[in-house]
Amino acid sequence: MSRFSRLCALALVCAATPAFADEESAWSVEGNVAAMSDYVWRGVSQTMEDPAAQAELTLSHESGFYVGAFLSTVDFTGPDDEDDGMNTEVNLWAGYTHELSDTVSLDVFYIRYLYPGVNEGFEIDFNEVTASLGFGGNYTASVTYSDDAMKLGGSSLYYTLGGEWELESGFTVAAGVGYYDLEDAIGESYTDYNVSIGKSFGPMDVSLWYTNTSGFNEILGENLGSAADGRVGATLSVNF
Repeated sequence: MSRFSRLCALALVCAATPAFADEESAWSVEGNVAAMSDYVWRGVSQTMEDPAAQAELTLSHESGFYVGAFLSTVDFTGPDDEDDGMNTEVNLWAGYTHELSDTVSLDVFYIRYLYPGVNEGFEIDFNEVTASLGFGGNYTASVTYSDDAMKLGGSSLYYTLGGEWELESGFTVAAGVGYYDLEDAIGESYTDYNVSIGKSFGPMDVSLWYTNTSGFNEILGENLGSAADGRVGATLSVNF
C-alpha cells in the first residue's frame, strides 16, 4: 500500500469514528488530515525539506484518559545516501490530562515512534514520556524523556516553552522555543525556535510558520545539513 493510500485509509477511519462518540457520551473523537510544505520536528526537516501529508486521530474519555495515532510521510535520505527504507512515520500514544485549576492543567503521556518498512541496520523506533503543564490560558511548558533517543545509545531530554494567542481579527499567533539535550546520547544539544500565524475557516485551518535552530557544534551541524536551517512554511489541515 502506498503512503498516500495509507493516509486516505486513516482519514476514512477518522471520518467514520464520530458515530461511536455519539453513542457513547463518555467518549469523544477528534482528528485531522493535513498537507504541509515541510514536516519539521524539533527544528529539523523530516522530509528532506519536501512537502508531507499527515493524518491524526485521538479518542478521549471524559475521565481524562486518551489514546491516539499519527501518520506522516517522511524521507531521511539524500540522492547520494544509502536507502534506509523509511518513508512512513507512525506515532502511537496514550495519556492522561487533568485540570488542576481554572488556569492550570497537567498532561502526561507516553508515545511510541515507529518507522515501518525500515531496512535492516537503520532502525530508530523509540519511546518518549512527556509531562506538560498548561497555565495562564495561553502558555505551555513541558519536559520529554527518552531512555534511548532514536536508538542513539543514550537518553535524552527535550524542554519546551510556548504560547498561543487569539487576536480580535480571528487570527491565532503562536511562538515557542525548545532545548534538545542529547548529551548522554551523542554529547551534543541544540535549541529550536518557531513562530506561526494561522486562521480557521470552519473545519479548515491555514497557517504560515517560521522555524530555526542554533547551538549545535560543527559535527552535528554537518550531519543535520540544511535540514536544520531556518525556513518559512505553510500548513493546511481539515479537522473533524
